[in-house]
Amino acid sequence: MPASAPTDDRGNPVKLYGLLSDRPRLARDEAVPLGTQSVIEHRVRRPVRARRVAVYVCFGVLAYAVAGVFAQTLLTMGLAPYAVMLATVLACVVFAVVAVPLNRRARHRRHGPRIIAEFLAEAYCPACGYDLAGTAPGADGFTACPECGAAWNMPRGAPRSR
Repeated sequence: MPASAPTDDRGNPVKLYGLLSDRPRLARDEAVPLGTQSVIEHRVRRPVRARRVAVYVCFGVLAYAVAGVFAQTLLTMGLAPYAVMLATVLACVVFAVVAVPLNRRARHRRHGPRIIAEFLAEAYCPACGYDLAGTAPGADGFTACPECGAAWNMPRGAPRSR
């Protein structure tokens, strides 16, 4: 799992186009046509969903175990059962508030290379969604996006015109 932010092929850091965003699709800008965006999302999200469910189940089991130890400790201290239940629920909520954002950040880092590959295969800039099909590569062999300036090494099968 890469620890750093995604970069273009020249090594400059980029912010990827919001595919793994939790925003509704209609709220996003439409630089990439919805049909193409749906195809790319399907290819990227399909393997992500199963892992996400597994991670959340593991978080839930861990939270349950920690809450059980926490509840047992409170019961041995002589607290009322309703107070123990309230403290246990509170511990699970705090655990979820910490664990879910950490998982979301890791997911974006882990799937960045896949998002980049899928966008380039469809000849769209992974950083801004600009259509790179008609853009010629520069002297260094990289195709520079006219919109955001990110440089990409286009795959051989990518469309060169629309």
